[in-house]
Amino acid sequence: LPPDVTVPLKQMARQCGVTFNMALLAIYAVLLHKLSGRDAMVVGVPSVGRWHPDFKSIVGMFVNTLALKCWLSPAEPFSALLERVRGVMLEALDHQDLPFEEVVKMAASGALFNVMYSFHQRSSADWEIPGLSVTSRRRNAAQAKFDLVLIAVDHGEDCRLTFEYRFSLLTEEAVVRFGEYFKAIATVVAENHGIAVRDIATGLELRDSDQVAYDGVYDDDGFEF
Repeated sequence: LPPDVTVPLKQMARQCGVTFNMALLAIYAVLLHKLSGRDAMVVGVPSVGRWHPDFKSIVGMFVNTLALKCWLSPAEPFSALLERVRGVMLEALDHQDLPFEEVVKMAASGALFNVMYSFHQRSSADWEIPGLSVTSRRRNAAQAKFDLVLIAVDHGEDCRLTFEYRFSLLTEEAVVRFGEYFKAIATVVAENHGIAVRDIATGLELRDSDQVAYDGVYDDDGFEF
């Protein structure tokens, strides 16, 4: 997302009392709604897991996964969706210490979700650790863990979006279009957060092949629960 989209989007988020992270998740929900035709979806979101002050100075993997159910009404304004996403995310964070494995056991219904969203803020500061030389490397995912994953990295005035996807389900051409749809939706809501969800145009023609559909998780109409 270039600065002419990212900056107004951040301003809109502040005006609505939500974080940039929450705004991007709401846009992702609209994208999934447009692609699937369904008004509800469960999105997996990683949490840092360092909710206790004592964890901040400990080296280790504390990341947990939260299952967020996002639902929307096509007739409602985008601002209403923003408020709901904020509430769902804050409530989930209140329970982030509950291991995801335990949630899966309690659900006893197989996979809770097949799409994920992850948000990161890029730090411009270099790591300085006495006695160590630290170099960052780009990670190339050899295999997608979910059907569709959106990774958003906030660079300040712009935001980099990366989609990971399952080759057996989606094509590269379709996922590239998904990115264009996302950018178009972000542009619209940044200018008018009071617009009804059904009136948010992608600016591009949605193709039949863009509709995510496969047996067991999505049907021809979209998401199954």
